[in-house]
Amino acid sequence: QMRRCVDHALLRGRGVMWTGYNDKKGIVQDIFDRADHLVVDPDAKCVEEQNWQARKRIKPRWELMSRYPDSAAIIQQLPVYGKPDSGRKRSDAQSDLICYYEIWMGVGASNYMQSTEVVQADGIDTNAKKKYVIADGKVLYEGDWEIPFFHIDEWPGSYLDLIERPGCVFPLQ
Repeated sequence: QMRRCVDHALLRGRGVMWTGYNDKKGIVQDIFDRADHLVVDPDAKCVEEQNWQARKRIKPRWELMSRYPDSAAIIQQLPVYGKPDSGRKRSDAQSDLICYYEIWMGVGASNYMQSTEVVQADGIDTNAKKKYVIADGKVLYEGDWEIPFFHIDEWPGSYLDLIERPGCVFPLQ
C-alpha cells in the first residue's frame, strides 16, 4: 500500500493514505487511495489550517445499504455513478455503483452553511466535530469519527507531497 502511495507521489505529485477502522478485520489500518479522491478545505493555506477533509468513494449500492441500513430508502433512489439516468428499472440495480463522500469536519458544519434550519430539522448536530456521509446532496450518515484524530490535530487522510507549494494545500505536479 505504501509503495503505491510513493509511486503515485512520484507520478502525480501527491500520494494519499487513509487511516480507518476495518470492520471485517477488526483492526485499524492504512490503505492507499488515488489523490483525486482526496478533497481538502480550499480555504486552508497549509494542512494545519484545514477545517475539513473529505474522501470520494465509489461503491456498489448493496454495500452502501448494508453499511448504512437506516438510509436504505435514500440509497435506493440515488443515481448510478457514470451512467445517464434512463428512467427504467433493471434487475441488477443492487450492483450499480454509487458515488458518495465521507466528510470529516474539524469544526462544526454550521460554519459552512448559510442556513442550518433544514438540516437541524432532520436532527443533525451541525456544531460538533463529526463525520458525515453524503451522496447526491443527501446525508446518509452523521456520527463520530471512528478514530478521534482531531484530539491530536490530525486527519484520517494523510498525504505525501513530492514538491510542496508554499501557501497552498495542493502540491506541484
